[in-house]
Amino acid sequence: MLAEFRGKCNFRQYIPCKTNKYGIKILAMCDAKMFYTSIMEVYVGKQPDGPYKISNSSYDVVTRLCQHIVGTGRNVTIDNWFTSIPLVKTLLSDFKLTVIGTIRKDKRELLVEFCKPVSRPEKKQQFGFRNSLVSYIPKKGKNILLVSSLHHSDDINSETGDLQKPEMVTEYNKTKGGVVVVDKLVSSYDCARNTRRWPMVIFYTMLNVARINAHVIFTSNNPETKILKRNFLRELAHNLIRPYLQRRVPLTNIPRSLQIRLKEVCGIEKDNQEKCCST
Repeated sequence: MLAEFRGKCNFRQYIPCKTNKYGIKILAMCDAKMFYTSIMEVYVGKQPDGPYKISNSSYDVVTRLCQHIVGTGRNVTIDNWFTSIPLVKTLLSDFKLTVIGTIRKDKRELLVEFCKPVSRPEKKQQFGFRNSLVSYIPKKGKNILLVSSLHHSDDINSETGDLQKPEMVTEYNKTKGGVVVVDKLVSSYDCARNTRRWPMVIFYTMLNVARINAHVIFTSNNPETKILKRNFLRELAHNLIRPYLQRRVPLTNIPRSLQIRLKEVCGIEKDNQEKCCST
């Protein structure tokens, strides 16, 4: 995801395909069904030498983000910036996690026949690496390369009809949109404010992701309760600020109108004197 920011920052990114284009890049792991964000990491680019310097290679980034789910047997769907054959093998053998993702054609471990399938017609596929790698031609001039440690067969999804899509491709399409959906949810009911300080941009992003996670947890624990997201967020905000407001109610150095409003928000009844004055 990309947190919009146009101020001064050494690791500000420019991504033309994004709506905001300029901002701070945040790498995240999100659930593909519930859209719960379990971990995030700010991409800071090149760093100075020191105790806090970390590697930004795709291999190291993925292994760091997967630390909290090691040994759970889950499947991780990633895009072609992260995917490599060594990474897939490491996650399967050391982390007990399966991986499915698109892979770039310039990877040295790929055969030329997979990268340049000039002789194959449309809607045809070719499997390799014990059926864990597939090259699929959806239309002329386009080649989709996908690797999966979750699949070990060359099964074709019968529901795709004449498209003849392999199971690996349909599974990837079904699970690839977790982070994209969360990015869109962040932009709706956005709590961010205009600022030139990049730490505040990250803080606002954390607040946005936290309220999405709160809504996911609430709906999971209360499946029979129907509540609009707008009403849920309003109630969430009131519950967060109510302790602070209750501490301000007894203060006598604030305007009377503000004191009355504080009591209304906190659900405190007016005393008799206030009721008489109001009539």
